[in-house]
Amino acid sequence: MKRHHRWLNLTKQPVAGSIQELLEGENIAGVIDAGDSRSGATLERVEIRGKKFVLKRISRAQDWLMRTSGDRDGWTVNVWESGLMEHVPESIDHVTVGAARWRVDDGVDSAVLMNNIGDSVVPDGDLVIPLEQHLTFIDRMAELHATFADVAPVEGLMPLTNRYLFLSPEAARGELEFGPESQIPALIVSGWGQLAEKAPSLAKAVLPLHDDISPFIYEVSKTPLTFMHGDWKATNLGTDEKGRTLLLDWAFPGFGPGCSELTWYLAINSARNPQSKEETIETYRSALERHGMVGSAVRIGEDRCDGAVRVGEGTCRRR
Repeated sequence: MKRHHRWLNLTKQPVAGSIQELLEGENIAGVIDAGDSRSGATLERVEIRGKKFVLKRISRAQDWLMRTSGDRDGWTVNVWESGLMEHVPESIDHVTVGAARWRVDDGVDSAVLMNNIGDSVVPDGDLVIPLEQHLTFIDRMAELHATFADVAPVEGLMPLTNRYLFLSPEAARGELEFGPESQIPALIVSGWGQLAEKAPSLAKAVLPLHDDISPFIYEVSKTPLTFMHGDWKATNLGTDEKGRTLLLDWAFPGFGPGCSELTWYLAINSARNPQSKEETIETYRSALERHGMVGSAVRIGEDRCDGAVRVGEGTCRRR
């Protein structure tokens, strides 16, 4: 199917060849308790020329999500280097100010340097997000998706297949073989094992896709795609003193149907959402229209291609 893309004028951003080069020779001030982080990545405090930053080290050897998602190239650094982040709406602060990458035996290790935003991020825990802040997050998500609607995909980011399979039972079992003590992969395997009993009709449609997801990817790829951050988890979000939304941890950037990002937000923040799922979907739909999109913005659970469930399909077009 022939697609018509918009092309952005992207300016590649510099990437250092080592942490020392990135930090301009400054030393690490101390390790930060990541709190809600479950990936294994390390956060450290840094001060350069009197300004405070946070350094995130990224390595497949330490980060199980990199391993299950198939990230061997360092997507977090790739999205910075691509120049895409410079086109993120001004209402969103991606907080990234630099990156480094170096070769290792199993691909690349990398690091990103971020502004230290202190206590501006949503705190860890299960406290419900304030309604006004939640509504702003959904509005900014829609603005991001509208900004990049139909933009030509950039290579070197998370592919669609990886996005839909990185928490599959097969990926989780592979991680358990790598590290049997891993708690979250064990929970993933257990959860998938209960799906047939808890939701038999859903299991009938979804479970076969673990063996062959290509029909699903084929159908999703025919829908309008956009650039996605990939992980709108509450603790990756915040609000600065100017009212901008802080959007951290660009570990899963890529192109896909924007509504899949909405469904991730609904799932990962289910205990913290001040609205119902239906209300949040309608909030997102209205925000897309407000930011220049028209059409049926959110369609969830439509069966396509011999039982492949298209979850969170975006059927928007630009005005």
